[in-house]
Amino acid sequence: MLARTTLMLLLMLSHVACNHVVDQAVSASAESVRTSSDRPHTITNQEPITDVPSPTTLFAKRLPSDVMHHRMSDDVEIAVEALTASNCHAGGCTQGPIMIFTHAGSRNSIMDIPTYYGQATDPVYVITGGSVPTNPAYNPLNKGFHAPNMATTNGSDSEDYFMVWDQIQDKYFTFYRFGGKGVYRFPQCPGMIDGQNHAGTMADPCPIAVVPSDSMVNPRNDPKGYGVNSGNPWASNDMVAPLGEIRFQELIQGHIYHAIYLNVLCEQNGWLKPDHTWGAARVFPSTIGAARACGNLSGTWTNVDKAPPGGALFFLDLTDDQLAMLQHYMPAWQYPIVEALTHYGGYVGDTGSPLHPSRLESDDAYALAGVTNPFWHWIQGQAGINSGCGPYQCNLEWSNFSIAGGQCPAPGLCDIVKHIHIADPCVPSQMAGEKGGCSMKDNAKPRKKKQR
Repeated sequence: MLARTTLMLLLMLSHVACNHVVDQAVSASAESVRTSSDRPHTITNQEPITDVPSPTTLFAKRLPSDVMHHRMSDDVEIAVEALTASNCHAGGCTQGPIMIFTHAGSRNSIMDIPTYYGQATDPVYVITGGSVPTNPAYNPLNKGFHAPNMATTNGSDSEDYFMVWDQIQDKYFTFYRFGGKGVYRFPQCPGMIDGQNHAGTMADPCPIAVVPSDSMVNPRNDPKGYGVNSGNPWASNDMVAPLGEIRFQELIQGHIYHAIYLNVLCEQNGWLKPDHTWGAARVFPSTIGAARACGNLSGTWTNVDKAPPGGALFFLDLTDDQLAMLQHYMPAWQYPIVEALTHYGGYVGDTGSPLHPSRLESDDAYALAGVTNPFWHWIQGQAGINSGCGPYQCNLEWSNFSIAGGQCPAPGLCDIVKHIHIADPCVPSQMAGEKGGCSMKDNAKPRKKKQR
């Protein structure tokens, strides 16, 4: 394994350049911050945070200025239950609404996903088996992709992921394995695999030598961002990779210019199956009810009587003035999440724990390259982090708006319950140009709201 090398000076210099772009983008309209960047990128020379995948889709559009007039029935009650839901078994109860960042190889890596940069100089691998999407456009089988030699999945005990942006094809290749297998390392390529020698080229790619539970390929600029149908390894609500993922650089640079992928404990019961289990209810943009319905929980549970359907669009009703106050009050790791949920919202995709962002960049690509992830140094010393966060795992209570301590800048501002909502499904339908959309105002205008 390559020795880890700290590239803090290089990264700090690059952050200065990027921050200039970000500061300009803050005052720009939602559409003008989308840029294309020079390629190829690497883990130490990443794309700007304004260069987002699928930039013309609803996932990169700001919410309409009148979204507060188009909300799901009982939206606040449903949202609050999503934050406080709990499920207990003999082994213990679910944790609260937290985000977990782990170091490469951790068996607790249940939310963070390896994000590799494939280049022309990398070997070509291929997926040869396993479940694939029913939409053939997203079928990755026997299609070669560039990925760093001997790349790894994350190391979760329950499920592991792999994702690479093959910049030569401008596509993401993603797979998922269920069952607690831990870290899987790709075979050496070129090399001998299963008794055959492979050159690691498009003509003779190296098999990954494992059968994923699900796998997928999609363009980086997928025109819709949804519609994969069953067999999607990235999202149980059918978004394409890597939409909704939070990058380390987005947190470090202070802004997220897209919607966030969200996890809840369970989703609203939809329909009873022949085997007497429940299928999860869904609303646009979710096209499949693949996550866990509340009726399928075991053990004991609380606060699941009103649960959101898959695809539900959560958002915060904060004004620009309120965001400005929170930016000076909140820890740096927390504010970008709050800002993004205000501007773009977050879509419910998967289940397992109370409401939290659950598609997070992992540490694995940095470890493979032998460089230090700047996130660990950056987050140390910030308010609201658990002891050991940085050298060890970070458990971040993202929804505790008063976690910084001290006096809140304004009455009621630091209570998420007073600001969280769920949009009517007509909102994303309209943003995507689909049937069932509601009449909305220009989505580039800032929202106004009455003080509660």
